[in-house]
Amino acid sequence: ENETKFDLTMTRSYINELLENKRLLGYVIVDTMASLAFWRGQVRILGLLLPLHSLLFFFASATLVEHPQMFPSFVLLSIAWIMMALGTQRQQHPSPWHRCPSFWHFLEILQSGRSSLQIARIAPMEGGKEAAAYDQYWKERIE
Repeated sequence: ENETKFDLTMTRSYINELLENKRLLGYVIVDTMASLAFWRGQVRILGLLLPLHSLLFFFASATLVEHPQMFPSFVLLSIAWIMMALGTQRQQHPSPWHRCPSFWHFLEILQSGRSSLQIARIAPMEGGKEAAAYDQYWKERIE
């Protein structure tokens, strides 16, 4: 179909998608603040969940208190940090269909122009039970 042609049903679909994301945003913000404040594990390294984002937030806050003139650069840094954290969260989803390439993968492409990412075959129902449980948890939480 012609994507440049105006279609009211597509516009409504986009609006509904934005409103659904707005609904989820409140839960994500509360979870993020609790995870940062209570030093819960956020990043999986060698099978362990480490509170890496809490550590970075602590050091960034201490640096910003000592050097308030760095506020604009910290705002820009926080945008990149949030994007990387969301990518990491997507990589930890139980369903392989929800995962995305890592930041390091894209950095490698920028440096070398090539991708070392191998095509992985996804087995039927791989991670299906875990993904269904994950989706059910979020569905119950939102309702």
